[in-house]
Amino acid sequence: MFHENTENVSWMLPCHYPKGYIISSEGERCDYIGYVITGSLALIHYNNNGEMSTLNIIKAGETFGEVLILSNTPFYIGHLIAQADTKVSYLARKDLQAAINHDKQFRDAFIETLSDKAQNIFTSNKVLQQPSLREKIIMHLEQQMRIQQTDHITIQSIQTLATQLNVQRPSLSRTMNALIKEGLIIRSNKTYALNNKTCQI
Repeated sequence: MFHENTENVSWMLPCHYPKGYIISSEGERCDYIGYVITGSLALIHYNNNGEMSTLNIIKAGETFGEVLILSNTPFYIGHLIAQADTKVSYLARKDLQAAINHDKQFRDAFIETLSDKAQNIFTSNKVLQQPSLREKIIMHLEQQMRIQQTDHITIQSIQTLATQLNVQRPSLSRTMNALIKEGLIIRSNKTYALNNKTCQI
């Protein structure tokens, strides 16, 4: 990740936010890249009916804003809210541009980060376009195993996976349990694997 690949970039001193603090509001201009040191952030959107949807979760060790900051429309698409006590360090646009121009190591890492995030967006969209929750779960597991180059993955939080798949947690739990009972998914504690011999939707 590009935050860790250079010692010559002027990241600002960390800011501390309590749980529930709105760091940036929907429609607000993005002028900084943020690096989450501890805690986590949620990108939240409310529709015209007041219904809330979670667009993304940004965990410790991850960054936000790099896709927006150099865009012609650098505006947040949701409210950025601290999910817990959270510490964030920032990189201003002018410092980002200076680093891109003068630090090859940073530039290469920054481009790689943008490419990875774009690929993740395409992958997520492909999963979300599947016609049923069963197919979304199977495809998500397949893709994560391919990305992680393993035959199983660990799911620490069903709620986080529900957010990623844009479904309610109870529906996800019911469908996951059904797939396990049918033998399509093999579960061991928080580890999940596909039973390739029977995994046909």
